[in-house]
Amino acid sequence: MQPIIPYFQSIKFTIPLPDFLPTDQITIYGFGLMVATGVILGKIAGTSRAERIGLNHELHGPLFLWLIVGIMVGGHVGFGLFYHPKEYLANPVLFLDLTGGLSSFGGFIACTIIIIWFLRKHKQPFWPHVDCIAYGFSIGWFFGRLGCTINHEHPGTATRFFLGRFCRPVEGWTIEWPQWMAYRPMDLRFSHCIERGYPPVTSYADTVSTNYPGVIGVHDMGFYEAIYAIVLFLTFKWLDRKPRFPGFFMMLLVVTYGPLRFMMDFLRPLEDNPRYIGLTPAQWGCLLFLTAGIWGMKKLYEDRKTHPGLTNT
Repeated sequence: MQPIIPYFQSIKFTIPLPDFLPTDQITIYGFGLMVATGVILGKIAGTSRAERIGLNHELHGPLFLWLIVGIMVGGHVGFGLFYHPKEYLANPVLFLDLTGGLSSFGGFIACTIIIIWFLRKHKQPFWPHVDCIAYGFSIGWFFGRLGCTINHEHPGTATRFFLGRFCRPVEGWTIEWPQWMAYRPMDLRFSHCIERGYPPVTSYADTVSTNYPGVIGVHDMGFYEAIYAIVLFLTFKWLDRKPRFPGFFMMLLVVTYGPLRFMMDFLRPLEDNPRYIGLTPAQWGCLLFLTAGIWGMKKLYEDRKTHPGLTNT
């Protein structure tokens, strides 16, 4: 068995601008391009569903902007508190550097607070709107995690699993982008493919065979979540053909993501991810996620039986 995702460099390219503008070019990264695509398509999908079921869809524009803020700020604060508490609490200025890292569950917590505040402020029904947010989030999540994949974020432990990714140039399993769109680091390898004491790999002439005895592939957590997100979105579309009780789609997201992420985190490198009583911060979050999701799904289903008219139409 061997990985099937070929090795490729991160994507980065520039677009020249007219002379009358203050800068002569703008730089675009593959990660940012995918995230922007996800935000746009997620907003369109969520707003379209809200309009289709008769909700005040015009509120979803400003709500999505708030959620972007929640993901960035909450995600970064969560990253500092959950993964590097000593460093961040000793130097709180680090919380202001939003490029320092993101935590999924930090973003989830912040976005939950924002959604509750926003919908109460505008006196809107909670669960129908939340379902539309989950609907749009799933497709946005897919493109966001594709961005992580393109940028080689979240590498896991070494593997030759068929859904793993080659993490160094390998004969027959390497994509070489044109020079104008490739971001060339000091070493073409990344993560666990970098062997201590060996010279850096700076040329594609340094490719190795698939039988190379060292590390040639790793689990790609971003890619695995991208697969989950697109399957979730397509499942939502299929299930949305019939009326569902309010909150169904959000609870489905919660009860499916919790176990998946819990298992995936065992594939994360020990040295890069702190453990608390043997589990990562995300795994503890998954346990809370799953508990809340099961309780919420049961409670909402019982409410539907008590009040049959409570459905998303």
